[in-house]
Order: sequence, then C-alpha cells, then structure tokens
Amino acid sequence: VTYHMIRRKCFLNLFYAYDDRMNEKRAKYLTKKIAVNLTYSFLDCFYLWMFKWRYRKYDPVEEWSDWAIVSKSMEAGHGVVVATAHYHCFEVMPVHFCYTRQGFDGGVIARTFPSPLAVKLYTWLRQRYNILSFYNDAKSIIRTLKRGRVVGVLPDLYAKRKYKVPTTFYGKPTTTFDIHFRVAALCDCPVVPAFLMRKKACPWKYGLMFYDPIYLSKKPSEEEVDAKVQQLSYVFEYHMRRFPTGWIWFHNKWRIF
Repeated sequence: VTYHMIRRKCFLNLFYAYDDRMNEKRAKYLTKKIAVNLTYSFLDCFYLWMFKWRYRKYDPVEEWSDWAIVSKSMEAGHGVVVATAHYHCFEVMPVHFCYTRQGFDGGVIARTFPSPLAVKLYTWLRQRYNILSFYNDAKSIIRTLKRGRVVGVLPDLYAKRKYKVPTTFYGKPTTTFDIHFRVAALCDCPVVPAFLMRKKACPWKYGLMFYDPIYLSKKPSEEEVDAKVQQLSYVFEYHMRRFPTGWIWFHNKWRIF
C-alpha cells in the first residue's frame, strides 16, 4: 500500500512538473530509479545512525566540485549557509562537514515533526556527530553563523508557516522558506547551493557538487529577499532537471494532492 501511494504521488508530481514532456513510460522509468535511490538512501541513513564508530575513518563523500566556494568564505571568518534539498541521503552532508573530513562546527535548520519523540530522536542522533539542530530558533542560527560556522538548510519543500515567500518551481507556483536568507544577510554570509551526487559504480559513495554562492546586501529589502529565494529555486530546478531521480518526488511541493 505504501509503495503504491508513493508511486501515485511521484506520478502526479512528474506529470504536473513536466506537462506534455512527460509520458507514462518515462514516468515509470523515473519512478523506478527514484525508488532505487530512496532504498539506497534508507540504507545510508541506517548505516549512518547505527555505526557511528565507522565514520571516524570512513567518509562516503570522496570528492568535491569547487570546494573553494565554501573554504574561501570560512577562511575570511564568515559563516556559510549550505542549502540543499531532500536529495539522495542528505543527512550525510552535515556529518561530512562537522564530523569527518572537513571538521567544521555547525548545525542544521531542522524540521519540526508532529511527534515530540521524533524531534528528540533526530536531535540526539545529530548530536552524536556534533551537529546542532535548530528548531524555530533564529537567534541560535545567527550566533552560530557569526562564529564562522556552517548551517545547513533544506528549503525545497512547500512552506506552510511564516518566513515564506511565493515562488515558482518548474514554472509552477508554490511557496518557499526565506529564513535562511534573512539570517545570512544579518551575518554577511553567502548561501551556497550544494548536492550530494551518488556514484553509479559505487552507490554507497558520493561526490559533493557546489553551485555559485548567493549573496545579499546587509539590510535587504523584501523585494531582494524574494528575488534571492527565487534564484535559489532556479538553481534547484536546474539541478533536478539534469539529475531528476535523486530528489524525493512524492513530497507535496505544489499542493496538488
């Protein structure tokens, strides 16, 4: 039942996003690849949370594209907001930054779950790797960035609450969070889009792809914030059009089900 529900949601989103360019044969192919990547990501998360001792020596992220984009800002004493999506095993990225090879301090702007138990569990799991979890706590995010640390955010889902702006994704209207841009402006930090890319030959290994950083002025207007949020959405769309099967397509991004 769960598989058919996920498959149906993937089909609805794929046909809605791609319009006439999507057909049933291609939708089936993409959905199968999405399911395979989701299975690998589930196994990656299981390995990540259950075998912490292995990550002292083992890091699944083997290579980077344009690492200087992040290191340049860090060397200047500024923090960095790393914006990614629910793409492959995104939980690996903060562990890579804060625990294994890079050794940066920081945390993630975390999603609040309906269950308090789930919130406590995810907070504890991240703390095992020295990763902070920020739940509706802008002051702690600002304090972390001003100390020259890294904060991760996943702004690709539909924004239901405050700190949201109307945007488009695949040319279709939706809403997106803007809190990461507002705190980045206060701390004079760039927002750097990044994606984990699973290797075909070794699906348990990743490369880390960075895109050009997005900067805001110190005191941005509402129009500038809206424009930068949309710019990030364009980057996400560009990446997902090139590599669509890594994204979790069953989220209700456009509120169509």
